[in-house]
Amino acid sequence: LQLGSAGSAVAQLMIAVTPARLPLLTAALFAAGLANTLAQPAANVVVSQRIPLERQGIAMAVKQSAIPAATILAGLAVPAIGLTVGWRWAFVGGAVLAAAASLAARSVTDLPARPLRPAISDAPGSVTVLIILALGAWLAAGHATMIAGFLVDSGEHAGQSPSFAGLMLSIGSISGITSRLLLGAYVDRTSVRPLTLVVLLLGVGAVAALLLAPQQPTLHALATPLMFATGWAWPGLFNLAVVQARADRPGAATGVTQTGTYLGAVSAPLAFGALVEATDSYAAGWIFAATWALSAAVVMAVANRWLRRTGERTPARPSDQ
Repeated sequence: LQLGSAGSAVAQLMIAVTPARLPLLTAALFAAGLANTLAQPAANVVVSQRIPLERQGIAMAVKQSAIPAATILAGLAVPAIGLTVGWRWAFVGGAVLAAAASLAARSVTDLPARPLRPAISDAPGSVTVLIILALGAWLAAGHATMIAGFLVDSGEHAGQSPSFAGLMLSIGSISGITSRLLLGAYVDRTSVRPLTLVVLLLGVGAVAALLLAPQQPTLHALATPLMFATGWAWPGLFNLAVVQARADRPGAATGVTQTGTYLGAVSAPLAFGALVEATDSYAAGWIFAATWALSAAVVMAVANRWLRRTGERTPARPSDQ
């Protein structure tokens, strides 16, 4: 966590102090990507080993809510900092926050650590199910990035003003964060399986994507919060399911599934954009996004069934013992 946060600080300072040239920007983004690959699995290990079992759902939800929250802050930084004192200072501010996070990460060592628990799912084929989960993450993350990347432009094509379309993106992000937190708290208080909720969320997210296809401005606005509250709400529950299934190796397991997440985040927007450009139709794009979400739901359901058959279960809470 310390190295990842420090790497983020370095990457942002590189952007702030170097000339605005593509090779230097690419190098900075590469450094930021390396920092993220350290921070993500490390945070999952911390949740798995140092957060009480009965609070891991909300802890993972808070961790995964950091990503859309950062997106909101980045958007606010444009008028507040970029258009006042200059865009470079926005990255300086981000570097300061990252450096502070690196120092704060030292406090994690003060939390009591539990010994590694046996894997809940350690039957033959457990590596296979991780690959299936990684495929599900690829499809689900692809659906999510299509939402975030094209919603504003789609809204403008549907007849919304640019400012209103941007406002709906912010409202959608807030609804996504709220949904993640509520679902994380819910799974802590019930015996529901996290992957069961993931399948349900992706199914509803597919329906919400179809509601955007008619390109009707009012329907577009109404569907936006629903899309974010479902199609963007699954990551915390998904990572919780992974660390529960492989509690003996939470870092390695989420490293595998996180690879699928980033493959989806890269490939899906490219495919979505190419389709919209080729057909000159956002309707085709959102039907494509709905197909991705449904495919993700099917793959997640297969993994969920496999884990259930091999004995995976939600760890017993103190109240259940």
